[in-house]
Amino acid sequence: MLAGGVRGAHDAPMDTLSLGLRGIVLGLVSATLMIASCGQQVPAVIRVEGASCAQACQHGRDLHCPFAEPTPNGATCETWCEEGRTKHTGMDTSCVAGIVTCEQSSRCVR
Repeated sequence: MLAGGVRGAHDAPMDTLSLGLRGIVLGLVSATLMIASCGQQVPAVIRVEGASCAQACQHGRDLHCPFAEPTPNGATCETWCEEGRTKHTGMDTSCVAGIVTCEQSSRCVR
């Protein structure tokens, strides 16, 4: 403290300094967590064995996935899925029924 009771620049109360330090530490921790989460991979698909086309398509609609919407020709997801099953092509319904994100559906093509 300076003469006459006037505070100097370095005479800030301890609470103000500790709050500033806490803010800096909190900011650094938050930034580190954000950077670390950027490199995370998409979670693995957990298969739902025996899932039908209806179950896989409904799950896709619940996630708002484009594949679950009707085709430009009007074929439903269930229709083209069943046609693919008879030809052993198309989507793996056990895989699609277990996706967490629409992007994962690309892993479920036969």
